[in-house]
Amino acid sequence: MLQIAVLTGAVSISCVMVVSELLLLAGVLTPGRVLIILALVTTGAALAPAGRSAHCTRTENR
Repeated sequence: MLQIAVLTGAVSISCVMVVSELLLLAGVLTPGRVLIILALVTTGAALAPAGRSAHCTRTENR
């Protein structure tokens, strides 16, 4: 299961790199736009609610 997740992540990152390089070479993606996009993505990630892991359970004393 972990191998599939790692492979999926690697393929996804590779596809993003190829597409972004093509957009950069075509002149569509400029450094200013890249900074704006990165700022928006990091702001969204910071504001997104954190998900709870299934392994993290809270125990209560009874």
